Amino acid sequence: MSTSTKEQIDHIHSEWHKMITTRNLDGLMALYTDDAVIESSAVLVIEKNDEGVLKGKPALRAHFDAFFRMVGKDVPDWHRFPGVYTNGEQLVWEYPSVGPAGDQLDVVESFDLRDGLISYHRVYWGWRGFKFLGFKG
Repeated sequence: MSTSTKEQIDHIHSEWHKMITTRNLDGLMALYTDDAVIESSAVLVIEKNDEGVLKGKPALRAHFDAFFRMVGKDVPDWHRFPGVYTNGEQLVWEYPSVGPAGDQLDVVESFDLRDGLISYHRVYWGWRGFKFLGFKG
């Protein structure tokens, strides 16, 4: 891994959220390295991939495209805690289960960064997130 600048980290933090909430697939993919990896329970649900891991930008593009279709167009702009954790190589933030407008999706996004782009993306879903993905309690 290489250290990313504060400007690159701020860019990933603001643009990733904006691209997800506006369903901008091209803009989202511009934030990832060509060999990026995603590890998420959503991979289990959408791709039926028992490893929960996808590798390479084409696989990530197909995943996010399917995710956008699964959640529809009218997903709110989820509230994030204002702070993030970063050490120049990782960027982590949380969407808490309760935001200013009430209950919402609860997820922690964790990114490994390389040269200002996302090289490894881990998604940690809370209970409400699992229910969002279709798991029954």
